[in-house]
Amino acid sequence: MDLNTEIRFLKGIGETRAKRLNKIRIRTIKDLLYHLPRKYLDRRNIVKLSSAVIGKDIITKGEVVSKGTVEDENIVVLKSDGEFLELVWKKMPYILSYFNRGDIVIAAGKVYKFRGSYRILFPEFEILGINENSSMKGIIPVYPLTERINNDFIRKTVSFILDNYKKEILEQLDILPEDIKKARNIKDKFTILDIVHRPNEIESAIEMRDALVYEEMLIFFLNLFLSMPYKELFSPKFEKKGTLVNKLLERLPFKLTPSQMKVISEIEEDLNKNTPMHRLLQGDVGSGKTIVALYTSLIAIENKYQVAIMAPTEILAEQLYNVINYYTFGLGIRVELLVSDIKPSKKHTILKDLAEGNIDLIVGTHSLIVEDVKFKKLGLVIIDEQHRFGVNQRALLLKKSKSWTPHFLVMTATPIPRTLALTIYGDLDVSIIDQKPFNTKIINRWVFDEKREIVYNWLFNEVLNKNKQAYVVVPIIEHSEKLEVKALEEIYEYLEKIKPKEVLIGIVHGRMNREERQKNMENFRNNKFHILLATSVIEVGIDIPNATIMIIEHAERFGISQLHQLRGRIVRSEKTAYCVFITPRKVSEDAKKRLEALVSITDGFKLSEVDLEIRGPGDLLGTKQHGLLEFKFTNILNNRHKKIISLARMDAIELLKKDPKLRNYPKLLKAIENYKKELDIVVG
Repeated sequence: MDLNTEIRFLKGIGETRAKRLNKIRIRTIKDLLYHLPRKYLDRRNIVKLSSAVIGKDIITKGEVVSKGTVEDENIVVLKSDGEFLELVWKKMPYILSYFNRGDIVIAAGKVYKFRGSYRILFPEFEILGINENSSMKGIIPVYPLTERINNDFIRKTVSFILDNYKKEILEQLDILPEDIKKARNIKDKFTILDIVHRPNEIESAIEMRDALVYEEMLIFFLNLFLSMPYKELFSPKFEKKGTLVNKLLERLPFKLTPSQMKVISEIEEDLNKNTPMHRLLQGDVGSGKTIVALYTSLIAIENKYQVAIMAPTEILAEQLYNVINYYTFGLGIRVELLVSDIKPSKKHTILKDLAEGNIDLIVGTHSLIVEDVKFKKLGLVIIDEQHRFGVNQRALLLKKSKSWTPHFLVMTATPIPRTLALTIYGDLDVSIIDQKPFNTKIINRWVFDEKREIVYNWLFNEVLNKNKQAYVVVPIIEHSEKLEVKALEEIYEYLEKIKPKEVLIGIVHGRMNREERQKNMENFRNNKFHILLATSVIEVGIDIPNATIMIIEHAERFGISQLHQLRGRIVRSEKTAYCVFITPRKVSEDAKKRLEALVSITDGFKLSEVDLEIRGPGDLLGTKQHGLLEFKFTNILNNRHKKIISLARMDAIELLKKDPKLRNYPKLLKAIENYKKELDIVVG
């Protein structure tokens, strides 16, 4: 039988049960085999009630001494070693008909004490026959269930498949090559599934599950690497000539950190090859990624190639452009900005000069990937905040060079836990800047909105008497009837009422035209405003060392990553920074966890681990709705699984080195094709 046969055709299932099983993603016989227990209960030993730990799962045996109904509770009382145990069901009177006085019963579940008696609510039970053998004893798998599908049914059905379809399981599901199985000490697929579903020891079941995790991640990485065969492509080889990069280093007002130098060394090694660099650069806010990107760009320009840097928003593009212009002034290179709202005449000139090779470095947004943008000699593509772009957008920019593949660098200031980076960016080599140029002390406070005026009076004193500048961040621009949230307009009116007249406030938000926004930013940079009132458009790329205070209104409406990015704006010098989160007294449990983490943790990578635990991997990177990180067996938060992910990635790379097209591994190729089909169903 084909194990991809619909589950309704399996003996004992039928249409009705099949529809119920579909709700928990069991559509085929294979799906049921891969429907793993969520936990195991050790019921090998009958426990005396006097030895039971309250609140823990036990298995015990006793004789029925009475049964009856009290209000909505249906109760069967067992006597066991002089103690009494009540088996309790609510609103299930028919259950009592199964029991007779004198029956010997095995019962299992969490045990509690109630009015002097032991109790198990909704227990599993078995009435013993003459031989007293019980299917409830042993290591019991507990499965994810749905309405009117119980654990016993799943157990028996899986056992039926294992007992009757061993040959099919080995032929159709045993896909790992023998050399890998031997190297990684992995059993055949029948043995794995048999032990996972019918273990004699919990540890052996966990080991077999590890094998399923390994196989899943191996297929994931093989598919990823085969989908992006960049190592077979040709790229220009760049040598560091020093004509530009040495001048950059000379004019920097600070020394590069050892971490920056290490990453630069990794990038230089990549660029000095005829295969495209494919590297992810991670760094916490304020770690100096932009300087590393600029250094990399100057190496390409020294070799007479053009550079494109793509940012997700116009504000970030503008900030990158300004920083790059500042540090490259007088180096004799031409840098331009291409965004959607520039004047047609200016855009025409930029496009013409770009195509003719007269522009060395262009910074832009999605505007860079439209058809009429052409390069003469594009050699390096840098994408900032990669998780905000799709794979297709990144590919479109890389295709702007027809004769070769440009080198490719991804930057992100959203720290991503290593295992998550390996999966979502599995095709990229990973570099991490884990030091910062400035050791800024930051003081974080979470206060409730009834203390708002106290906070702002403190702020006015700081900006007037200590020559500091501050950001005030709000989640929305205009008041909404649907949301009980202070808007930018309301906070502006509030501040105008309570502030001393000497305090000057500027405004920046996404709906302003570019000229007005740039003017206000420049005025703030030049200390013409004490306070910049803004939405989250200032989340990335803003660098004003004198701004060391931030107040975030309705901080409960922002995620961990966004809040951490926002406060990154005030750690741009050695001065002590202050960040105040203002919220209503009542916030959700998740918001409470986020804010508690932000007050106590300043390391972005540690915060990303907390964020991952709260939100899960898909939601963290905005891929949840696409199912791209919804693995069957793998939990990237599990420390045991993290090690397996690294092994699987390493083995996938080695396999493709030996056999780039996997021609000698037809079962693996078929598994990859099936994986793609399943992904299409989820994404489509």
